[in-house]
Amino acid sequence: MLAILSAAGIGLLLVLLLIRGACATPFSDEFYFYKLYASAQQGAIDFNEIFRPHFGHVYVLLKSWLWLVVHYKLDWRVSMYLQAGFIALTALLLSRYSMPRIAPKLRVYVAVAIALALGSPRQFENLYMAMQVSAAVMVFFACAAFYAVAKYSETEKDRYAMLAIACAFLSFISTGGGLMAFVLVLASLLLIAKTNKLRIVIVAAGAAFLLIVASYMRSALEAGPMPSLLNAKNFLIYFPAFFANALYCFTERGDDVRSICFGVAILAGAAYAVQATWQEKEKHVLGYLLIGFGLASCLAIAYARLKSGIWQPNAPRYYPSAVTLVIGALLLFARKQNKDHSRLALLIVVLIVVSFSKSYRKEWRSAPDRYAYFNSSHANLCSGKDEGLAFMGNVKTDSDLKVLRDVFCTDEQKRMLESQPVLLEIGPTQTSKGMSFNQQPDGQSALWARTEHCEHSCTLVFADVELPVLANATGTVVTTNVPPELYNSSGEKVVYIKNTRSNKKSRTVVFQVN
Repeated sequence: MLAILSAAGIGLLLVLLLIRGACATPFSDEFYFYKLYASAQQGAIDFNEIFRPHFGHVYVLLKSWLWLVVHYKLDWRVSMYLQAGFIALTALLLSRYSMPRIAPKLRVYVAVAIALALGSPRQFENLYMAMQVSAAVMVFFACAAFYAVAKYSETEKDRYAMLAIACAFLSFISTGGGLMAFVLVLASLLLIAKTNKLRIVIVAAGAAFLLIVASYMRSALEAGPMPSLLNAKNFLIYFPAFFANALYCFTERGDDVRSICFGVAILAGAAYAVQATWQEKEKHVLGYLLIGFGLASCLAIAYARLKSGIWQPNAPRYYPSAVTLVIGALLLFARKQNKDHSRLALLIVVLIVVSFSKSYRKEWRSAPDRYAYFNSSHANLCSGKDEGLAFMGNVKTDSDLKVLRDVFCTDEQKRMLESQPVLLEIGPTQTSKGMSFNQQPDGQSALWARTEHCEHSCTLVFADVELPVLANATGTVVTTNVPPELYNSSGEKVVYIKNTRSNKKSRTVVFQVN
C-alpha cells in the first residue's frame, strides 16, 4: 500500500504541473518526424520511417506510438500525461521490490524518496515534450529488467532471466539510453547464470543485439565532422557535473567548483555504498544495476555530447538517467542493518526531498509562462509563420510545414491559411508620374487596402512586384510601402492580394499613374 500511495502521489503532482504548463504543440525534434505524421494521416504504416534511427537513437516504440496519436487524432498532450504514468509505474515497481527488503523504520522515507526522485521537475524539459515519453518508457523497462535480474539472482528461475532480456530489449527500442540497460542486463545475467542453456540464450541475444546496434550506428557514424570538446579534462568535469544535476546545480553550465564538488560527493557516496555491501552482493543486485546504469549513461552521454562539441552535463532531458545512481545508493544504504548506513540513507532522502521541493515550487510558478511560450509557438505554426521555439530550423520546406499544420492546427486555422483573399478597395487610387503619395515620415509612399481573410501569409502585388504588408489583427486592413520605381512610368498598375501559402489571389484593381 505504501508503494502504491507514493507512486500515485507523484503521478498526481506531475499531472497538476502538466495541467498548468502543457500545450498541444510540437517541440523541436518532434518536427523531424513529419514523414511519420504524413503516413499516419493516410493510414499507411511506413516501417522504414519507424525503424529509421534518429541521431543514433532507436525510437521504434516512440514512433509507433506517435503514429497512433496522429492517426486517431488524439490530443498531443496525451503523451505527456502518459509520461507521468510511466514515472509513477517505475516508482511503484522499485518500491514494491524494495519495501520488504529494507529496515521497517526507513520504508516510508525510502518509498517517498524514490517517487520524488523519479518525478522531479528538474526534468522539466521532458515533461512538456511529447516525444520524451520515450525516456520515461526506457527507464521503466530498464528498471523492470533490473528487477527481473534481481529476482533471478534470488530464485534462480529462468523465467525471470527471460523477462529481464525482454524488458531490456524494450528499453533499447525506446530510446538511446536503453542501449546501456541491455548491455548491463546481458552482462549481469552472464555472470550469475546457473545453466548452460541460459548462457546460450544470453550469447544469442547479445549477438542479435550487436547486429542491430551495428546497423543503427552506421548512419550515425556517417554524419559529417563536428567541432569536438572531447578531451580528458572535459570528460573528468562532465562526470561529477552530470550527477550533481540529479539533485542540484549551482550554475547554468554546471561546471563550477561547487557543482563539481557536489557531484564528486555523490559519486563517492555511491562507491562507498557498493563497497560496504559487496560482502552480500547477491542481495543487492538491483542497487548495483541502478548505479551501473547511471554511470554507463553518463559515459555514453558525455562521449556523444563532447564529441559533437556540445556541453550539456546538466541538460534536464538527461535527468532520468542520472538519478538512477542516487536511487541505487539509497537502496544499498537502506538495506544495511546498521545505524551509520541508515543515517546515510536518511541523508539521501533529505537531499531528494529538498531538491524536489525547490524544483517543484519553481516549476509550479513558471508553468503558466511555459504554456504561454509554447502556445505562442503553436500560434506561429498555425498562422503561417516560421519563428518561435517549435521551429528551430528543423523543418526546411513549406510542404513539410503543411504536413505539420494538417496534424496540429484546427480546421478553422487551416481554412484561414488556405482561404481566398478578398480585396475590397485600395487607397490612394492614383498619382502622377514620379510623384509620391500618402507619404510616410520616412519619405516613402504607402498604399493601404481593405481586405478579408488576410490575417496571415498575404502579400500585395503591385505591377507584378510582391510587396510585404502589415496587417491588422483581423486581417481587414493591410498597408505596404511602394518603391518609387513602380510609379515612375505612367499607365494602369494592376494591384491584387496574394495568399503566399495557398497561392490564391484576390480580384484585381487598378492604380492609375497619370
